[in-house]
Amino acid sequence: MSERNTIEKEVSFEGIGLHTGTIGKITCKPAISGNGIRFLQAENKKIIHLKTENVVSTNRGTCICKDEFEVHTIEHLLSALSILKIDDVDIIIDGKEIPILDGSALPFFQAFNKVGIKVQSGEPDIITIDRNEKFVDPETGAEFLLSPSNNCELKSTIVYEDPIIGTQKAEIVNGENYESDIAPARTFVLGSELEKLLAYDLIKGGRIDNALVFRDKAITDEKIEFLRKKLNINEVITEDSILINNTDLRFANEPARHKLLDLIGDLYLTGKRIKGKIIAIKPGHTSNLKLARFIESTFNNKE
Repeated sequence: MSERNTIEKEVSFEGIGLHTGTIGKITCKPAISGNGIRFLQAENKKIIHLKTENVVSTNRGTCICKDEFEVHTIEHLLSALSILKIDDVDIIIDGKEIPILDGSALPFFQAFNKVGIKVQSGEPDIITIDRNEKFVDPETGAEFLLSPSNNCELKSTIVYEDPIIGTQKAEIVNGENYESDIAPARTFVLGSELEKLLAYDLIKGGRIDNALVFRDKAITDEKIEFLRKKLNINEVITEDSILINNTDLRFANEPARHKLLDLIGDLYLTGKRIKGKIIAIKPGHTSNLKLARFIESTFNNKE
């Protein structure tokens, strides 16, 4: 952890945005040591530095904005950058949203690994959790237990009343097995939530191949038929289908793994590596951002 990293050469991603529903493209380029992670607008040369203070929304995703330049759904990209310890990179945005791709962080992680990680001079910015603390978000009910560790340890528990998801757990230590165990986990939603999200003008880019749609108890057969047409699902949805979009789960606890993926990405809103142990109970984007700000203000140190 004594040197900074960037990528060896540029790499691009193109595809539909989950919430805006528009096709966008991003190009990640190597950056000089100390520049940090920056989002640059392709047209007007505006720049957003990765900082918690630049987050303007955590509604079903993390959005940053500065000088009317906004970028939506950055958490999956950040999750891959965090695990690979990429400290400096310029991300050129053509559009308003990071492409959702398959709904996971795996395409980002594998692409960065393919172009290579470049070690460069300079010390990385590190926040060390050096004492026990507890953070509770009264708005969401999320709880976080923080303690010292020689590693970066993250454990997450999600709790859903509907048994279709129920209580699930996931964990990771020092990014080990991220590619196989965490990165492939896809974003998800309860079927009964979809109509409300559509009414809020969200998930316009939702497709049957970029998200998991769980068939919870609160959704009626009529609503399932409505969603089947809305999502262009041609297959018959049987009564024993767990997922409305008839895909297969990659893991039995895929939702918990994805929530951990999101937590990793949202913590990187600090722009710094975190050393310590965090146990998260019912994490989400809103509480994750508050946790990141709490860590910044509570552990003001540098290794």
